[in-house]
Amino acid sequence: MGKTNRIQDHLKYIICAFFSSLSLCMSNTMYELSPEQIKQLGSNIEISCWKLMNSIHSPSYLICIVAILLYFAYCYLGSKLDKKYLFWGIPLSVLSSLIVLLCESYYITNTWNNVFGNITALSLSIIKGIGITILFLFIFGYIQSLRFRQIDQVLKSKVTKKYFFKIMGILLFCWIPYMVILFPGCMNPDTRDQIAQITRNVDLCWTAQTILLKSSSVILNNHHPVFYTWLISIFITIGKHIGSYAWGLELYCITQCIGLSATFSGFLIYIRKKGVPERLCKWITIFFALNPIFPIYGMTVMKDVPFSILILIAIIMIYEALKHPEKLTPVYMTILMLVLLVWMLLRNNGFYILIVLIPFIIGILWKSKKYLGKFLISFLIPMLIFQIGIQGFLFPALKISSGSVREMLSIPFQQTARYIQEYGDTLSTEEKDIILKVFNTPNHSVNDLAQQYVPDRADIIKSWYNKNTSKNDLKNYLKVWANGLIHHPNVYIQAFLNLNYSWFSFDSKQDNIYYNGITDKNIQKMLPDVENPKFLSPIRQILSYFIGSLSRIPFTSWIVEFSFYTWVYLLAFILMFVRKKYKELLATGMLYINYLICFIGPVAYMRYAIPMIVCLPFLLILTFMDEIRTTPSIY
Repeated sequence: MGKTNRIQDHLKYIICAFFSSLSLCMSNTMYELSPEQIKQLGSNIEISCWKLMNSIHSPSYLICIVAILLYFAYCYLGSKLDKKYLFWGIPLSVLSSLIVLLCESYYITNTWNNVFGNITALSLSIIKGIGITILFLFIFGYIQSLRFRQIDQVLKSKVTKKYFFKIMGILLFCWIPYMVILFPGCMNPDTRDQIAQITRNVDLCWTAQTILLKSSSVILNNHHPVFYTWLISIFITIGKHIGSYAWGLELYCITQCIGLSATFSGFLIYIRKKGVPERLCKWITIFFALNPIFPIYGMTVMKDVPFSILILIAIIMIYEALKHPEKLTPVYMTILMLVLLVWMLLRNNGFYILIVLIPFIIGILWKSKKYLGKFLISFLIPMLIFQIGIQGFLFPALKISSGSVREMLSIPFQQTARYIQEYGDTLSTEEKDIILKVFNTPNHSVNDLAQQYVPDRADIIKSWYNKNTSKNDLKNYLKVWANGLIHHPNVYIQAFLNLNYSWFSFDSKQDNIYYNGITDKNIQKMLPDVENPKFLSPIRQILSYFIGSLSRIPFTSWIVEFSFYTWVYLLAFILMFVRKKYKELLATGMLYINYLICFIGPVAYMRYAIPMIVCLPFLLILTFMDEIRTTPSIY
């Protein structure tokens, strides 16, 4: 009986390996045959076989080699597939397979036609999808079996201030080349706009052209967080006093790198004290030290790194308070409130992340009213200060304008443009007029939206938003938008998927990993000496080649592919949910909500993923570490 079962298992693995190998070596696409080809092939069976054979783009020997390798892999991984795992592993693998197929289709055609376009595409997608599903099932099965035990006691002598500065020194030493090569920092048009606000240069302040300013004499606005603009202004002022704006901004970047390295060092001390094995801590140190994303963005004059530092600190503090509620002392709560307040000041979506998070906090802590109250106080006080005190009173008093509503409408704008591209002739004259009240197109025609529609980037369409649009105009536009949704929902779904598929695709057109120096030369018109030294240009080109090479090499490409981090976060969410780690999920909820906000943004690219990359080691620790319970849970 046992021998029979083993034979059956091996037959299953052979079949699974064949399907997976075939799926990796074939493409799903729409094959359209001419009448002559159909006549020549004859029966439907022959036509189907022809289409299947033509979808395979690899030689047969390669398919066999891949199948053999996968067979041995499946024999090893098969033991990880228990019934409890299959209950959620199969649906997740099917979903993941569908995502991969859609990503491939959107990358090639900007539509889902290679999956749903016709019966051929659907049939080939099903065949390929089965193989990919099997592959995901075994991979996820192995990952879900990974666990490590928390060490009960850690020698405090090993975790000292000396350890903190040692780690910090290692990180900074590894990052020094980037600090030199990227002098005086990496900057883009967003940086230019903030510098224009600081120097009051209305001609180079592009947000002044997109926002209804409260006062023509005050171009400072909250499109980019005012607090961060003020932070940059401090270092520009320092640069002015020392006679070099470039060194002022370099000082900012170095300070940012020091802050990031100090945060990572503190984090490593924290997890070491929590019982994370020393070997794992060393691997995390290597990840922090050698991942080029950290020093490159540390040398970038944008809000992402300070925001990421504070989100990591906030998550740790929330997690600690959830696991040890007795820590919610007045001092602890005050520190948490300050962290959350500054965090909201560094990115405008921080407030909305907390709004979404609060109901989940109430749900988890409902049975413990005492600690629930302390949590709500820690969240609500900074939120009220931010929304009412700063946004409601301080900014209006200083005549600081709010950001444009267009920042929340990237998805509807893209959907409208795609709708016009495909069904523009069905719009009435009245509907076109309503749309043109919202958009200042070059030729005052809705056809401009269709012609300039870029499926995976909303910036062009968004830039045409009419800043004089009234609430009534916007209301009427949303009615037209809703009418299109009712009549052709597939267009809206495709526009959304096309804009966001890059978050999951390892092949995407949004491959801008970082800003290689100052990409907006208008900055020099305001700060004359702020430019990347020409003698460093060859070295910056080498750096660019190095990063590009990393993105093309298997495994190392994961480091610089933001889609890799999306997949990790998706799997971590499922694992924490299945393992009933609800407090861990709640603690990392800020990251997942931030991810959801990214899906309604104007483009998917690396910069928006920085907070998730910074917090990745802590996420994995919370997902895979089995805690030693020393005190009973009070929730």
